[in-house]
Amino acid sequence: MARTILEQKKIQRYLIAALVAVMFITAVVLWLGFFKKTPAAPASGGAAGIPMRTIDIDTRLFENPIFDILRSPREAVRIPESVGRENPFVK
Repeated sequence: MARTILEQKKIQRYLIAALVAVMFITAVVLWLGFFKKTPAAPASGGAAGIPMRTIDIDTRLFENPIFDILRSPREAVRIPESVGRENPFVK
């Protein structure tokens, strides 16, 4: 079915309006994402004034004598003396 010139112009008008709307929304998102000022972080404490907690890890577990018996499960990796092959272009 052939479209008339008026139908094509009407479709183009809608497509241009949609393109302008998408470009406007993209510009707003970029503007708010890159140029919006973020509030300064408080000098002490965490985010939103929540005090930071310290984490203490009990390392007495590793003082157990059974850990002295453990060894590495793998053998040491041997590095070969020569890697690769000779250069065929060097005479």
